[in-house]
Amino acid sequence: MTKKLKMARRFIAAGVMTAFMFVG
Repeated sequence: MTKKLKMARRFIAAGVMTAFMFVG
């Protein structure tokens, strides 16, 4: 469960960074 949560958090972080790159 913890591993999955960590993976999900990392995935979300990557998505946010990509969004910022697209916007900026």
